[in-house]
Amino acid sequence: MVGTLNGWDRRADLHKLEMPTLLTFGEFDTMPLDAARRMQDTLPNSRLVLTPDGGHCHNEDNPAAFFKTLYQFLAEVEDGTFKGA
Repeated sequence: MVGTLNGWDRRADLHKLEMPTLLTFGEFDTMPLDAARRMQDTLPNSRLVLTPDGGHCHNEDNPAAFFKTLYQFLAEVEDGTFKGA
């Protein structure tokens, strides 16, 4: 990381975030799945979803699956039924 955000690290505060959070990763994402699981474990009201047949740009690799996940998340947040996993 370079520029203005170099050295900016808020990981120690993630556990304080209470809003519903959707973490989406591609099945073949370049970011390690362990990192995604750590985020899910740290964020108290989060859900992790893997987009099948997707890489780091899984919203472009498999838009049907990605947007189905996104729409479901938004609907659950709006109607109050979202439960983190």
